[in-house]
Amino acid sequence: METLIAILIIVFAVLQVVLFFKLWVATNDIRKIMKTITEKSDNPMRPDLLEECDEELYLGNKDKALEILKRAQYKLENSLKTEDDSCPSHKKKTQLNIIKTRIKKLSQQTDSPTSTTAATAIEYIE
Repeated sequence: METLIAILIIVFAVLQVVLFFKLWVATNDIRKIMKTITEKSDNPMRPDLLEECDEELYLGNKDKALEILKRAQYKLENSLKTEDDSCPSHKKKTQLNIIKTRIKKLSQQTDSPTSTTAATAIEYIE
C-alpha cells in the first residue's frame, strides 16, 4: 500500500511540473497574440498608422490616406470620451493632434484626389 501511495505522489509531482511549464508557454503565447492584435488592428494608437497613411499617399491614394486618418481621429476622440485605461490620455491627445495636423495638410492640397504624386507625398510627410 505504501508503494502505491509513493508511486501516486511521484506521478502527481511530475504532472504538476508538466502543468507548470505548459502554463508558462501559454502565457508567452498570449503576449505574442496581444502584441499582434494591438499592432495590426484598427487601434488608432498603433505605431504603423501614420506609415500606412504615408504609403497610401505615396501610391496616389489621397482619398484612402484621408480615410485612414479620419477613422483614426474618430476612434481616438471616442476613446478619449470613454476614458478607457488602455492608453494614457496625454498620449491619445498627442496622437490626435498629429492626426488633425495631417488631415488639415492633406485637405489643403490643391491636387485632385487621384493625381497625388510622389513629390507631393514627400512634401506632405515633411
